[in-house]
Amino acid sequence: VPTRILHVRMSSVKGVSFNNCQFYNNDYISDYPINNMNSGYGIYSVDAGYTVMNHCSFNNLYYGINSSNITTQYIVIDNNKFNDNYHGIYWNSVNFGDITNNFFTIYNEPLPQNTNSHLAPYGIFLDYCSHFEVEANDLSVFNPILQPPTGPYFYGFNWGIIVNQENPHRTGQYCNLTDQIYRNNLHELMIGCQAQGYNSQMPG
Repeated sequence: VPTRILHVRMSSVKGVSFNNCQFYNNDYISDYPINNMNSGYGIYSVDAGYTVMNHCSFNNLYYGINSSNITTQYIVIDNNKFNDNYHGIYWNSVNFGDITNNFFTIYNEPLPQNTNSHLAPYGIFLDYCSHFEVEANDLSVFNPILQPPTGPYFYGFNWGIIVNQENPHRTGQYCNLTDQIYRNNLHELMIGCQAQGYNSQMPG
């Protein structure tokens, strides 16, 4: 990812705290539309442990938070606002993390019906993650479009929460752990919550 579009970049660190920080893309109307990578990333991290708490806000960005881990690092995202971002939070291989008490308004865009969920607007995407808690978040669409779908497009084609491959090898070792998504409010979205890939133990 080009560093020029990153508000914060972290690699191989832990214990970093963000409190009441504001991340903005102020040029999203004229220069950088939100559905373009150049609209920026709020926080981009690789193998990092950190907390984002106490009324941080992420506004008009391509990614609010994008994190990928190789080793076990603990991430907490609590009590923040994600306003009109194309992707709110994306985690890849984050094993131990909480996403709680956050407010999301998700970007609204007409897209083909077969759009890959990785590419569509969403609030939270957990990709090959485990040991997570996603609780008491509020997710809705930004500026909902009232017209019905027409032709090959859906208006407001977006996701609230996506869980992909929580248990990709279909072994029993992950199935008794506290991977929880509960008490979240999801409204005015095309798809509220979607599980894809292998997310449970193989029957038998």
